[in-house]
Amino acid sequence: MEQSRAHDPSATGGQPARDRRIERVVSQVGAFEALVPHRDVRAPTVSQWSVGMHIHHCALAMRLVATEVLRCETPPPRWSANPVRTLILLTGRVPRGRAEAPAAVRPSVDLSEGLLGPALSEAAQLVRRLPDAPQEAWFRHFALGVIRRRSVPRFLEVHNRHHLRIISDILAG
Repeated sequence: MEQSRAHDPSATGGQPARDRRIERVVSQVGAFEALVPHRDVRAPTVSQWSVGMHIHHCALAMRLVATEVLRCETPPPRWSANPVRTLILLTGRVPRGRAEAPAAVRPSVDLSEGLLGPALSEAAQLVRRLPDAPQEAWFRHFALGVIRRRSVPRFLEVHNRHHLRIISDILAG
C-alpha cells in the first residue's frame, strides 16, 4: 500500500513535525545552558525572578511534563475545549504575568552552575524520550487542562520560548 505524501516523513524534510519540535526543545536547552553564566542577573522591572530562576523553572517544567507523559498509562479524559490552550498553542505566545508557577516547578533561589547544568541535561534526555511514550499519553496542566502527547513538544517549545524572551529582556534591562 502506497503512503500518502502527507504522511511521508521525507515530504517534511525527513522527519515528522513532532520530531522536529522535540529537536527545537533540545536546542532551547542548549540556549538555556549558554545563559547559565548570567544566572544571577536580575531586572525587577521585567521579572521578580533572576535569569537562573527562569532557567531552573524551565528545566523543572520539562522534566515534570516529560516524566508524567512517559509514565502515563491511562487514556486521556474526554476532550474538552479550552480556548486559552488553543490560543497559546496556535499563536506560540504565552501572556506574561498571568499565572503563578505551581509549587512543583518553582525554581530554587540559590542556583549554582552545578545545579542548573545537570537539571538541563536531565530535561533534554527526558524530552528526547517523548516519542517512546504511549500514543494516548497526556498530562494535566494547571491552567490549560489536558495536553496530549502529540501536543507536548509544541507546549514545551512555546513555554521555553516565553521564558527565553523574558531572559532576553532581563539581560537587556
